[in-house]
Amino acid sequence: MLRYRETHGRMDSMLTVVKTRGSEHDPGTHQFSIGQGGVRLDQRGASG
Repeated sequence: MLRYRETHGRMDSMLTVVKTRGSEHDPGTHQFSIGQGGVRLDQRGASG
């Protein structure tokens, strides 16, 4: 699920995985960015 969060006057993209199969589920929400190297999850933006 894609979400947005306002932090210090800017909008950050957040990602929540609603359900997974065959692995442990991480209920957290993670900040991510898309750049030249692809998608990057930022652990500092995690909450859960």
